[in-house]
Amino acid sequence: MKIDHSNNFDLIRIFAASQVVIMHAGSSALPSGVSYVLSQFPGVPIFFIVSGFLVTWSYLYSRGGVWAYFTRRALRIFPALWVNVGIILALLFICRSIAPELSARNFALWIAATFTAGSDIYGTYLAGPIVNPAGFYPKFPSGVLWTIPEELGFYVLLPLIVATIGKNRKYSWIVLLAWFAASFSILRYYQHLKIIGLSETSIAKVISINPLTDLWLFLLGSGCAIYWNSVRSIFENRFPLWLAIFLAVSVLETWLFGSQFFDIRNGSPISATAIVLMLIQAALLAAVVLSFAFTWKSLASVLRGNDFSYGIYLYHMPIAFTLIGLGLKDSHFYWGILVAGTLCAAVMSWYFIERPALRLKSRAADWFRVRESKA
Repeated sequence: MKIDHSNNFDLIRIFAASQVVIMHAGSSALPSGVSYVLSQFPGVPIFFIVSGFLVTWSYLYSRGGVWAYFTRRALRIFPALWVNVGIILALLFICRSIAPELSARNFALWIAATFTAGSDIYGTYLAGPIVNPAGFYPKFPSGVLWTIPEELGFYVLLPLIVATIGKNRKYSWIVLLAWFAASFSILRYYQHLKIIGLSETSIAKVISINPLTDLWLFLLGSGCAIYWNSVRSIFENRFPLWLAIFLAVSVLETWLFGSQFFDIRNGSPISATAIVLMLIQAALLAAVVLSFAFTWKSLASVLRGNDFSYGIYLYHMPIAFTLIGLGLKDSHFYWGILVAGTLCAAVMSWYFIERPALRLKSRAADWFRVRESKA
């Protein structure tokens, strides 16, 4: 089965990455109405939903088997990530922001852990901090890498989830619902820890960057991919309808609970009604995302198959940290330099790193397919 390649997923990912940039760099500069609307479409959950749909589709219908699948996922994540972390390390050395007491052994351990797990959080946990708080960069100049281990965890869990579903898709929704409930229960436990003031405990920190905590968002997209033939008519060419419903529920949630943004990790006391409403919002967000992907499909020609979202996501914070270190946070040039610099970095990342790596996908699939045929 083939997915319709005339879709708007690249545009959706650009929007999600841009939303993350705006929220990190300072949404207060925007008119309140615009800021409110943007806050209802959180970039990270959108990425997880899109990933759930596309990665599940790739796993179910691409050739080469499970090892080709893992190779494709590694080619998409690691090359650009390693270059990004390498550039950040170079900036830390150039700006003398490396911790003076850092040993060569701990630095090597930090690199091994960070490059394997995909996040500086794991490197710091195993080897200790590598950044000098008194340096130009007072902390590691990227706060977005926590999502990479979660994404990698989704990739590892997906074959297990599909295996538990089995070939009988008639009752697979029960298994999917069980995975969803287990993941959402972990999220609720994390919310509870935040509410009672234990967000800095070891268990809370582990849960905060655990793929099981946000797997339920991935499953919203994954479930739609599995049942696409049955549900596609619900989404195709129905974006205005789903958008209107989602915004209506968001306004209702704001009216009832005063929330100004859609926060899936809310750390304030929430009622059963608020929990149900959050689940409804998340499901509607998935509906908005998938309906836009398959509505006005001629928009896909705008990017011509180029996906700059990963580069935008990786590079906006190092650039923002650099501008802040230079004292330009409140200057008139801040936003212009941030946007232009991020776009330039993202374009170079795509053309020189990500796209060449992705071209190796078909070769990997052919290699594993030949190996399977000989076995």
